[in-house]
Amino acid sequence: HDGAPFRISLSGDGSDDAACTLLDHIPHNNEMKKPSLFDPSTYVPYVITLNIPDISCERCSLHLANPMTDKIGYDGSPEGVGCTDPDGSCFSVYHSCTVPLRISGSIPREDYICPQMRTGPVDWPTQWIGDSGALVDASVPGVYRRESSVWATDTFV
Repeated sequence: HDGAPFRISLSGDGSDDAACTLLDHIPHNNEMKKPSLFDPSTYVPYVITLNIPDISCERCSLHLANPMTDKIGYDGSPEGVGCTDPDGSCFSVYHSCTVPLRISGSIPREDYICPQMRTGPVDWPTQWIGDSGALVDASVPGVYRRESSVWATDTFV
């Protein structure tokens, strides 16, 4: 699924209804060889560091969403309108989540107010590589186009 970006969010305590986006517009690595479903030695790990809020939570989980922007035609191009997720116009989105986690912070999860979300930390890029190498805007949380980058061991290229 070339260009299909990722989003990572944190659930509510025992509920998926109040998720906070922790990092948005994580680019797809189109340069990696395609893994074989039945050969784990071909799988390619993606590694990224997240800052978890200072919350207290008995049953939270991390959610990974992967909107399939390769399926939305021109709308997924750098000039296109993109698609929205969650609960929007991205009609094909892969989801995965962790087992429930206990987080021992100081603010009860139900009292935590999710910050107004940018796409990530202040230094997180707001443009990635789109179709044919053109830059694609990745500055609007929850609006996705085909977004790619070459992943390195310590940075994006």
